[in-house]
Amino acid sequence: MSIADFIRKKKKQLLVKFLTTSNPDKIVEEGEKKLIKSFRRAALNVPAYRKILEEKKVDIDKVKDIASFRKLVPIIDKEATFVRFPLEELCIDGYKDVEFIMLSSGHSKKFSFNVVTEDDRKMTKKKVDLLLDLFCNTSEKKTFLINFEPMAVRVETSLLFAETSVRSDSVIALVKQMKDVVDQFIIAGDSSFLKKIVEDGIENGIDWKSLNVWVITGGYWFSESFREYIMDLMGMDFSNPSKGLYLATYGVTELGGIGLFLETFETARIRNIAQKDEKLRYALFKEDVDACPFIFQYFPNKIFLESLPSNSLYSELVFSMLDTKMKMPLIRYNTNDCGKIFRYEEFKDVLIKAGYKYLIPKYKLPVVCVGGRKKDIISIGKRKISPSDIKEAVYRYHDVASSISGNFIIDTRNGIKVEFQLKRGKRKTKALVKKIKNAIKELKGFSLPVRLHEFYEFLHQMEIDYERKFRHVI
Repeated sequence: MSIADFIRKKKKQLLVKFLTTSNPDKIVEEGEKKLIKSFRRAALNVPAYRKILEEKKVDIDKVKDIASFRKLVPIIDKEATFVRFPLEELCIDGYKDVEFIMLSSGHSKKFSFNVVTEDDRKMTKKKVDLLLDLFCNTSEKKTFLINFEPMAVRVETSLLFAETSVRSDSVIALVKQMKDVVDQFIIAGDSSFLKKIVEDGIENGIDWKSLNVWVITGGYWFSESFREYIMDLMGMDFSNPSKGLYLATYGVTELGGIGLFLETFETARIRNIAQKDEKLRYALFKEDVDACPFIFQYFPNKIFLESLPSNSLYSELVFSMLDTKMKMPLIRYNTNDCGKIFRYEEFKDVLIKAGYKYLIPKYKLPVVCVGGRKKDIISIGKRKISPSDIKEAVYRYHDVASSISGNFIIDTRNGIKVEFQLKRGKRKTKALVKKIKNAIKELKGFSLPVRLHEFYEFLHQMEIDYERKFRHVI
């Protein structure tokens, strides 16, 4: 074991002890104590934020506790910040000490940014190394990380790694080259591209089932049926996580990038079981949900998180960053993602009452369930459907999943229909159309018109480059 691995292992042991033995309410209180200090730092030192507060007539000195913070501090978003102000005015001391600038995918056709200093980069590397060891045991196993994030998004780590962007042939070449050199792989990137990597790998002779592989994705919402499809192709199993698992993370560029929320082994299992158990889903969300949202945990001493206007699955998540060294601190920032927050003990009680005591997460952190964005929910009379529902429906049938590229459009013009792109070489058939229609009806209780397009005939082909999020609703 190298010195670096030894240090990582010791840090992991300390973190595990903290997360498993601490009083969960004390961890939350630690973050709450940082909140007003973080607000004042931004209010006094960020030119753009100071102007926003002046326009809203916010008296900074009156923001003294959480109650006054919630009452007086305005909620901001991309429009109020990145669209309105130069990036320099959103930073403390402008571009001083900035090493590089990150930008979002531009999915909304409006970009947001994050600025990174040398200190930020060093701290991020330590954080990523620690979390990867926590989940993937990298201090014990020789690990090779392949980052297939688009747009040259970096994953800061001390591990042996390579960056391929959205090139499945590059990922496949690296896996073939390194499979006899390392104990395990971590492949990380957007879930939209993962399907292509895994399927292309099989076609090119990679036996994923013989390898130890951890998959970590963010960016796109994926369904639990999609996870099961990928895990089946790769030989993963919740009963044997030592060989690797498929876990999700949640990150936002302007809030520091990756790892704001994390799936653990326990929360991934809970989601997997909740998707199959309607009673557990209702116990968690108190409303009918056909496609189970992600179930994450997060560090409340790093993020003060709100779900507004109420704490329901369809309320928007609002972030206040608590790191008092952040170059671009955002306070009460609305990402437009929706979610419901649970304190640890509250979540634990729900599981116990639902008969799932054995699923209680071992890390005593709060839980946030993230279900997507309101704008993607389509009303059909009293019924609703979203891209999340379509994904959950079609990936339940692996013969359907292996026939489609993963790209589809819910077209709301002149009625509602769903159009799918087939994989290269696949032909449209009446039987496949019928199976997809039946899959949607099984999940939602009603039918929708379905059209299949062969790969190059898909009307939205030019929008698919995997460099940005694909719009599933028009």
